[in-house]
Amino acid sequence: MVNSTALFLLAYLFVFFITQLTVVIAASSFNIDTMLYYYDVDFLIRAREWLPDAVKIVYTSGPFASLVIAFLTFIVYTHMVEETWVARLFLLWVFCHSFIHFFGELLIGNLIGAGFGYVIMFLYLWIPQRW
Repeated sequence: MVNSTALFLLAYLFVFFITQLTVVIAASSFNIDTMLYYYDVDFLIRAREWLPDAVKIVYTSGPFASLVIAFLTFIVYTHMVEETWVARLFLLWVFCHSFIHFFGELLIGNLIGAGFGYVIMFLYLWIPQRW
């Protein structure tokens, strides 16, 4: 039980930091200064300076990075038949965390209007009007 709990926490930290690092890299591609904390990413930009493309890329990069991690760990997990239980259990926890992070970010972000919810808002608010 202790080993599984430790692997659970390590897998969560691994997925969390990879997704947050992906968000920081995506933000730096739009020249947005960021501060990466152990609990969050702080964007050092005013609200009116966000471009619609920057919002879409920055806020979707984390969930889709966790989806890629989920698929990769599932593929590796299914091919690791002969390995030790520790490695397989760690990959199972990574898969679970990344899969839940992806769908949780989509669902909760849309419900409360944060994270991926900003992408949905910008998709509807910034559609150019054609007369």
